[in-house]
Amino acid sequence: MDGSFARYCAAVCDQVRFRPDRAAIQSELWDHLEDHAAALEEMGLSQDEAMARAVEAMGDPMEVGKALDTLHSPVAGWLLLALTWCAKACGVAALILLFLSCRRLFLNLTGPLEVRDHWASSIAEQQGGQIFYPDVVYLGEDYTYSVEAARLVVHEDVHSLYCLLQVVHKNPWLSAPDLPSMTSAGDNLGYRYPAERESAQAETDLYLSGEIFTGGCGGDELLAQSSPFVTYYNLWVIDIAPEASKITLFLDYYGTLEFALTIPLEGGALS
Repeated sequence: MDGSFARYCAAVCDQVRFRPDRAAIQSELWDHLEDHAAALEEMGLSQDEAMARAVEAMGDPMEVGKALDTLHSPVAGWLLLALTWCAKACGVAALILLFLSCRRLFLNLTGPLEVRDHWASSIAEQQGGQIFYPDVVYLGEDYTYSVEAARLVVHEDVHSLYCLLQVVHKNPWLSAPDLPSMTSAGDNLGYRYPAERESAQAETDLYLSGEIFTGGCGGDELLAQSSPFVTYYNLWVIDIAPEASKITLFLDYYGTLEFALTIPLEGGALS
């Protein structure tokens, strides 16, 4: 890079306070100087003389630099730079959300079938009974709850219902609810089946009041089948009243109803 051009460009850029723009300004000044010097050489001037005349024609570097500093205000420059960074961040975030949405759609389309088959074979080995598929969905504020499959089992005159519950998260950062210990149940006869977390005194009060049969609710989370968007649970209601034809799973532990899922027992073949 020629010394005279370099000194001139450096002197101009020293007046520009917004440093991120200095490289572009220097490149533009350099192009103008080279073009002007080339034109002067074609007119018969020597290279050194043409370069000196080109620098002289550009004007006082201090004045040029101050004029460019006005055009490249630090406030406007940093604001534009911040907007550019925000736009790039929004673009990256949009791509991430698109990826997560596609992944969620894929999991919602393929996941339930695989989990359902695994759950069905596991429950069949442990408890027997015949699987059925109740069409039961509840749209909550933060989650969508659905019963993907169920088994009604009778063993030594004890009726029990096992359910595969799918919980779809609207946001992957939402923590999965603690359904195994908090889910209660009721049947169409008016009996209650308390959650594991309910106190022994509460169970005794319900039993003495005639609102409870002898059973209760429980379950476990299927960690291996769950994902950031979908959580699966194996829930059960044991020792159901034999005359009951419907069981409703519900969660209202904090005083507000989170979900209610009514499962018709007629769909399950007993064994």
